[in-house]
This record gives sequence, structure tokens and C-alpha cells, in this order.
Amino acid sequence: GKTNLLYCPLGKIGSYIIPDNVEAIGEQAFFGCSGLISVTIPDSVETIETEAFANCAGLAELHLGNGVTNIGFGAFSGCSSLTSITIPNSVMSTGDWAFSGCTSLKEIVIESKEIGYGAFEGCVGLKSLTIGKNVTTIWDFAFANCGSLKSVTIGDNVTVVGEGAFSDCFALKEVTIGKNLTNLDTNIFSGCNSLMSIKVNGGNTAYSSKDGVLYDKVKTTLIYYPKGKSGAFIIPISVET
Repeated sequence: GKTNLLYCPLGKIGSYIIPDNVEAIGEQAFFGCSGLISVTIPDSVETIETEAFANCAGLAELHLGNGVTNIGFGAFSGCSSLTSITIPNSVMSTGDWAFSGCTSLKEIVIESKEIGYGAFEGCVGLKSLTIGKNVTTIWDFAFANCGSLKSVTIGDNVTVVGEGAFSDCFALKEVTIGKNLTNLDTNIFSGCNSLMSIKVNGGNTAYSSKDGVLYDKVKTTLIYYPKGKSGAFIIPISVET
């Protein structure tokens, strides 16, 4: 049968290496273990359940094994000392609110297929975001309120970006959109008042860009003018709406 880690005593401090026969880390198993500084999750672990490590306020280092397929709802939410994270490509979905409120997270590399609803919401220290080749879906509010993020590249394999995905990213200056994102709701950038430039991959069949402004492919519709742009702007002669 499966070996599940169900509960870690709140007094546990320092570093902890999860034994490599464990396959699942149970709901709230490490919830509020604020003395934990470093956790290593072995390749044997497949599932990290709801709020498994939520509010581990002292957790500064997290090593995720390459066997993890599912990161549950709020699994690491409120881990306010965590500075960097790499989500391996074994992960199908980084769960809803999984890393929300991880205020010290500066660097994130994501290779999971999906990035859940609000998964990194309120990661106010986030400066470097790598959305890997494996990512196809970024759900609503995934990176909302990431107030230090200056640039975002949405990779070529991303086909869905949900509502408000980058809303209130106050410092966001430039966004690059890959070739397969063909259904874009401009509210994904609501409150991004510093946004100066949107660039679109030339292979995109639905959108194009010129001087940082977003148009449809044939430039007859001006879709979005970045809020941070200033100075004179001449609407291209091709634009009808």
C-alpha cells in the first residue's frame, strides 16, 4: 500500500528530509511548522495535499523531487521565508493558491502543465519568473499582486491565460506573448499601470504588436494600449476599430 506522511509535530525545527518511501504528504501535515528551515521532498512523493506546508513561516529552502505530479490547494501558501522554487515537469498542476502569500519568493521556475488559480498571488517579492516550455495553462489571478515583477514571457506552448492573471502587477513593464496564445482577455493586465510594452511572437495567428501596442493580426483593430506608455502616439492608418 501507499505510504502517507500524515503529521509532523509543530515543534520540529531545522532541516527535514522526507524518507524516500513516502508517496503522499497528507492534508495540513506540516501546517504551521514555523521552525522548519529546509525541507527535501524525495522522488518517491507523488502528491502534496491541501495546505500540507501552509504557514511554515520559517521555511527558506524547498527541494521538490521529480516524482511529484500534484501540488494541492494552498500547499505552500504563507511560506513567507521561501526565496526560490522550481516546479518540475512531472507536475500536472500547481494547485490553486499553492504558493500564494509567499512574500519572500524572488525567483520562480515553473515546468508544470498548469498553473492554478491564484497559485502565486501576492508573491510581492517576485523578480524573476520563468514560465517553462511545459506550461499550457495559466489560470485566473495566478500572478496577481506580484508587485515587484518587471517582465513576463508567456511561452509558445501557453494556450490559455485566465482572467486577471497578472492584475495589479504594479511594476510590470514588458510582456512577451508566444505564438499559441490566441484568445487573450486584456483584463489580465488590469492595474498594471507601469506596462510599457507588449511584444507578440511573429508566428501568432491572432495577434501582432508594433511599438509595444497590441493589435489583431492584420492591425485593423487596436486591442490594448499599455497604461505606462506616454508621449505622442499615431494610430496606424490600417486601424479601423
